[in-house]
Amino acid sequence: MAHEIKWLKPRRVLYVNYIGHQTTETITACLDEMVVELDTVDFPIMVLINWLEVTETELQALFNVRGHQAYNHPMAARGVLVGMPQQA
Repeated sequence: MAHEIKWLKPRRVLYVNYIGHQTTETITACLDEMVVELDTVDFPIMVLINWLEVTETELQALFNVRGHQAYNHPMAARGVLVGMPQQA
């Protein structure tokens, strides 16, 4: 599994943990799952994104998903990203 998503505080704080080797496909799958969770709430929430367990990222993978709907979902009020190196 390349990611884990769970509620740290139900319907308030969503935790997203990326794990292992990341490709365009694995990142897209995670973002798709984030949208499913974001669609379940009626008010904007906090999203905590953990990148510390990523071992490698496919070249251009993050660039390839830049327009994904998870990035501008109206229910994602704030996002906190932890562990993303500058070169990613």
